[in-house]
Amino acid sequence: MPTAANSLLVTVFSALTAGLIALPVAAQEGPLQDPLPPQRNVSFATKPMTLETGYELRKGFQPHAIFPATDYNLYYHRHWPEFIPSHVISRAGQVSELPYKPNPAAGQATSITGLGELALDDLINHPDSRIQGFVVVHEGSIVYEAYPGMRETDNHVWMSSTKTIAGLLVSQLEEEGKINVSDPIDAYLEELKGTSWEGIRIIDILDMTTGLDASEVSPALFNPDHPVHHWQKLVLHGGEELKPMTSREAIRAVPDIADLEPGYYYHYSSLATQILGFLVEQVEDQRLSDIVTDRIWSKMGAEGDATLGLNDAGNAGIFAFMSSRLRDKARYGMLYTPSWNKIAQEQLISDAVVKKIQTECRPEIYARTRQEGLDAGNWLPSADSDVLCNSRQWDAVYTDGDMYKTGSHGQGIYVSPARDLVVAFYSTSPHDWQDVARSVAKAVVPAP
Repeated sequence: MPTAANSLLVTVFSALTAGLIALPVAAQEGPLQDPLPPQRNVSFATKPMTLETGYELRKGFQPHAIFPATDYNLYYHRHWPEFIPSHVISRAGQVSELPYKPNPAAGQATSITGLGELALDDLINHPDSRIQGFVVVHEGSIVYEAYPGMRETDNHVWMSSTKTIAGLLVSQLEEEGKINVSDPIDAYLEELKGTSWEGIRIIDILDMTTGLDASEVSPALFNPDHPVHHWQKLVLHGGEELKPMTSREAIRAVPDIADLEPGYYYHYSSLATQILGFLVEQVEDQRLSDIVTDRIWSKMGAEGDATLGLNDAGNAGIFAFMSSRLRDKARYGMLYTPSWNKIAQEQLISDAVVKKIQTECRPEIYARTRQEGLDAGNWLPSADSDVLCNSRQWDAVYTDGDMYKTGSHGQGIYVSPARDLVVAFYSTSPHDWQDVARSVAKAVVPAP
C-alpha cells in the first residue's frame, strides 16, 4: 500500500476494536472509486447489489477501506470472507427455533445516544443511526427484531464482539483443568519467553491489564516504528514494506511500560486477545475455527455457518473477525442464560463460567482506570455508574450481573443472565449502542 494509505490504516484501525473514531469519506485514500453515494439510508443495502457495484468494490478494495463508517462498509461488513481469508465455523443438526412474542416495551425503551434521546423504534429508523440489524430475545423468544440495513439471512462481521469467544474458550479450558489462569502465559507459549510477555499471568491478559504498551488505542498507534503499528498493518494483510515480519512476530516485540505493573490499569488490546487465541490453539492442538465449531456452533441449533477470518500469519482473528447471522449471534448469547436449554441439548457454558465473568472481576482496576488512567489506551464506552468492572474480554459487567461487549462501527452483544435476555445488533456507524442495549433490557424486565 502507498504511504498515505498506511497512515490512514493506522489512524482508523483502532476502530476495529474500540469504535473510538470514524473518518469522513473525504479522508479515504487509494484508488477505490465510490460506486455508492456516501451515507445513504441503510435501507438500500437490503436490496440486491448490482454486479457492477460488487465488482467495483472488490476490485478497488484496500484494507484501510474497511474502517471509515461509509457505505462501502455496508458491503464489507456483510461480505467479510471476500476480503479477508476465512475458515468456516460449521453449524449442525436441527435449527433451534426462536418463537416470536413481540413486546412493545423494547421498541419504546428510551436512552441517550449520540443522536439525542431516542426510543429504540425511533433510533432504528433514524437516518444517521446506520443500524443494520437489531434483535432482542427474552426467555428464548424474539420480542423485538428489525433489519433496516441487511437481510436476516446475511452474515455480518462481529468486530470486537468476537473477543468474548476467546475469553469463553479460556474459561472453559480453565474449568477442565487444562489451563491455570494464575500461570504466566509463557508456561504454555514458549515463544514468549524472553519477550515482555514473559511472566504475565493469563488472567491479566484476559482482563487486558498486562502493563504492556500493547494498546491499539494508545500513542503507539501513531508511531511507525512501534510493534503495535506494525501489527495493525500486517494483521489485515497490508504492510508489504514490513515483510517478512508477520503480525505474530510484531506481537512478540511489544515493549512494557516503565513502572507499570500488570493488574494496575485496564489497557484495551486486541493483541492480548490474539495471544489468548494462540494459547487456546496450543492447549487444544486444533485450529480455533474447529474448536468453536465443536464446542459452540454445531451444538446450538444455528441457522447458518459462521466464518472466522485469518490474519497474515494464518492465525484466526479471534479479536474481531467472526461473522454470522444476527439471530445466531443472539443464540450464542443465550448460552449464557437460563434459556440455553431452548437451543442446545447440553449446557455448553456452565453456571460456574458465567459466575466467574460476573463475580471474579476486579472492580478496583476499572475504578482506578476511570479515575487515573484515561489518557492512554483505555476503552470505557459507557459512563453508566452501574458498570462494576470489565471481565474476561467483556467490556462491562454491571452490578446486576448483566454483561456487554462492543465492536467497531456499533456491533454489540448484551447478555443478562438474571433477566434471561439477550440483545444483539449490527451497524455501520460511528456510534456505540451499549446504553441503548442496557435501556432495552431494563424496559423488557425492569428488575431481575
